[in-house]
Order: sequence, then C-alpha cells, then structure tokens
Amino acid sequence: MDKEMVDKMLSRFAPVDVPVDCTPLDDERKQIVKELIRAGDEVADIFWEQTSPDAKEWIQRYSDPNHKDMLALIKMNGGPYDRLSHFKPFPGAKPRPKGGGFYPRDVTKAEVEAAAKKEPAILDPYTMVVRRDGKLTALPYHEYFKEQTTRIVDALRAAAAHAENRSLRTYLLSKAEDFLQDNYFNSDCDWIDLDDPLLDVVIGPYEVYEDELMGTKAAHEAVIMLNLPKQQDLVRQVEAKIPELSEWVWPYSDPAGGATPIRVVDSIYRSGDGAVGYQFVAFNLPNDPVVRREKGAKKVLHRNFLQARLDKIIRPVGEALLIPERAAEINFDGLFKFVLMHENCHSMGPQFVKGTKDVPVGAALKESYVAIEEAKADTSGMATAGLLMEQGLFEADKAQGLCSTFVAAQLRAIRFQGEAHAIAAQISLAWLAEQGVLSFGPKGIDVDCQRVLPALKELSGRLMQLQYEGNQSNAAEFIEKYGITRGEFKSAVDKIHDQPVELMPTIIVKGL
Repeated sequence: MDKEMVDKMLSRFAPVDVPVDCTPLDDERKQIVKELIRAGDEVADIFWEQTSPDAKEWIQRYSDPNHKDMLALIKMNGGPYDRLSHFKPFPGAKPRPKGGGFYPRDVTKAEVEAAAKKEPAILDPYTMVVRRDGKLTALPYHEYFKEQTTRIVDALRAAAAHAENRSLRTYLLSKAEDFLQDNYFNSDCDWIDLDDPLLDVVIGPYEVYEDELMGTKAAHEAVIMLNLPKQQDLVRQVEAKIPELSEWVWPYSDPAGGATPIRVVDSIYRSGDGAVGYQFVAFNLPNDPVVRREKGAKKVLHRNFLQARLDKIIRPVGEALLIPERAAEINFDGLFKFVLMHENCHSMGPQFVKGTKDVPVGAALKESYVAIEEAKADTSGMATAGLLMEQGLFEADKAQGLCSTFVAAQLRAIRFQGEAHAIAAQISLAWLAEQGVLSFGPKGIDVDCQRVLPALKELSGRLMQLQYEGNQSNAAEFIEKYGITRGEFKSAVDKIHDQPVELMPTIIVKGL
C-alpha cells in the first residue's frame, strides 16, 4: 500500500492526546497498575490471534521503523482491514473471515451449526474452534493460549500481592483462577463488588463483536481505570432509580441480582479488543445473562474519552450536518447523560427469550443480536433520561441539548458502515425520520426535540419485543428495514466524508 493511501486512511482518524492524572495513586497502587499492564500486554497478544488469522503476520511485516504509519494503521484496525468500512481488506490482504481467527478460515456457518449439535462447546464463548481429522472441535482458551494465560495469571497474582483494598485483592485473585478454567462467573461477581476508591480494571474475554459468523465468541481485552470520586454524586442518584426505571422500560423484566453500581473513570491503559477500531466511551459488564440475573452489572463511563469524542468527532459532525441552532446545543452534559443512561439500559429489558429461563436473547438472535441490543440501549437510554427530567433528577431545561447531542452522536456513528453500533444508530435515525421528528432542509437537519423522547420510547418497546420473542428472522427483517444507511442519511455521510470518523488516542499518563 503506497504512502498516499496510508495517509488517506490515517486521515479518517483524529489523533488526540487523552490525559489521565495518576498522582493520587500511592506506591502500592502504582505497582498494581504496572503488573496489570504486564497482563494487558499478554491479553493483546491473545487478541491478535482471535481477531484475524493474518493480523500478527502483518504486524511483523511492518515492524520496521520506516513503516511506522502503516504499523499504526494495522494496529488501529486490528489487522490489515479497514474497520471503518466494515473490514474492507487492505490492498494485498486476504478478506477477513467473518469468524475472525476464532474458527478455521474456510469454515461455514452451516458447518459450525452442524458440528455444535454434536459438540456444544463449539459455540461456547470461551473456546477456539479448530479442525482435526477433518472435523471441527473446540479448545478452551486457557489451553489454546496456554503460554499467555500462564503469564497473565502470574501478573494478576503479583498485582494482588500489592492490593491493600480487600475487594480489589479478591477480584484479582478470582480473575486469575477463572483464567485457568474459562469460567468467569466468580470473578464477574467479584468485579461488581469491587470498590477500591482509586482503581478499577477489567481483563479477559468480554465482547462478541469480533465474531460476525456466529456472534458468540468473546474477545480478550484489558482496561485499567482511575476512579473519579468527585463525579459520583449524580450517578449514585441514578443508581437508586434503576429498579424503577427497569420496570418502566419493560414491565416483564427478568429479575436482576440487584447490584447496579455506576462508576465514572479516566482510562489509564487499554489493550486487545479495548484498543482497536471503535473507541468506546463507556461499557456495561459483564455480558453473561446468568451473572446479570444472579448478581447484577456495573456501568463505567470514561470521562477523558467522552470529552475527546465530543471535541474531535461529534461537535464537528453536528456543525456540518445540523442546522446552526441545533448544532449550537451540542454539549458535554447531553453526551454524558445519554451515555450514562445507554449503559444502564443494557441491563434492562429481556435477558432470556419468552417462556424460558436458559435461552439468552443473544443466543436466539445470533448475528442480529448485537445491533438490536445496542439500538435498545440507545432508545431506552434516551427514554429513561426523559423520565428523569420529568421527575426532576435531570434538568428539564437541558432537554434540547440532550436531543441535539444525541442526533449528532448518531450521525457520527452511522459512518462505521455495517458495524453494530452504526446499524443501531441508523435504526434510531430512520425511525425518527419516519415519524417526522427529523427534517432535512438547505441549512441542514432540524430536530423536533419535543417529539424525540416519546418516539424513542415507542421504538425501544418494539426492539425489546423482538428480543423477547427471540425470532432471529424478525430481527433481521427489522434491521434490513431501518438499519441500512440510505437516501438522505447516505447523502449526509457523503457530505462529511473528509472529516475524521474515529479517534486515534494516545493516553498521556501523568504521575505513574
């Protein structure tokens, strides 16, 4: 790939320094962070094999300092593919298998489904699928990645030895044990209970976005975080509202474990699935529906990445596409509240298919699940934000800013062309346009903010009904109708084709 093409592809990312001040950490916690970074580097090595059968080869090919821009592009995309164009292969690269590196390159979905009937572990989230003697079989992660797993466990135990906070030490030790058996129930529960005043960490296999073949394989990531206690007042009040909001969103909600902690943090370190392509600004974990039912879930908002996304991506998109009055309303408060409620709503709604206690929605909807789940969180998140405004917890006079910021954020997201978050954002925008809430004119897109929240509440109900029914064909039809970028939205995307699509962050750590 020539320099001109490399530069053009790099221009789609906005370089940004993302600061984090670790001076509040004492010496023991600083040592914990260093051990966790050691573990995180091993996690990254695992991820490069999971995401693609070719990623490591391409990294080695361009490891020479003379190819630093090409290497940065490969690392940002998780291999020789353009994630901003749904894994379009780089010139000279083979197409990325839909199953990444989790399955043999030439495997078909039908072959996996047939083999899974005889060996259910083939669809287990924590196995690699290989072909032996012409047949597919599953190998647990801790066996397939034995060397990396051994080093991760060693680093986690070394970190635990420096932990004075009991909940942090408990989590690190249970996570080490769970890495050795690929059953993360105990450490997931311990993570929800983790309450160190300054440090938080997630490490292990979590999200299934990399598996576009079956939508079941969890990819490895590591994220080390600095807690921000001064940011917790509002989120504690929201925490207290979760049971009420859950009932309001979906009256048939599956019983939850009750723990719904929310944390506001700055990212210190990201690796593996947490560092490539789409730069998350929040997450709601764990994803395991059994853990959610028995224990609960934790929501984490990354303040430093939220600010960077607003400044470098969302505001420029809004200024280019919205009418000036709506663009002027885009603000951090609106983005923070939308993301806060989006993450909370991942824990709401159906977790299991109607009439069952052991068929997770994700297993039923398969490859349609992630987009439908993200759209549910988008829409119900905005609806619950509206309810909190009615109740006085959120300022009602900031509704205009919330809605304008939401639309700008969704316009930013649809540029990812086929990625789950892009499909989810397009579902919301297409629905709002169909309801007449969005209008297109010569000065840009206008937003009828008084109608945004009721329209999204109705849409969230439709999406949760799709989840409850567990019919993959119906979910796919809904995505086909609302989730494909067409018409005026395609024109909007084309209008900002020269603007950066995503961040290329460098985390600047002070005081470590």
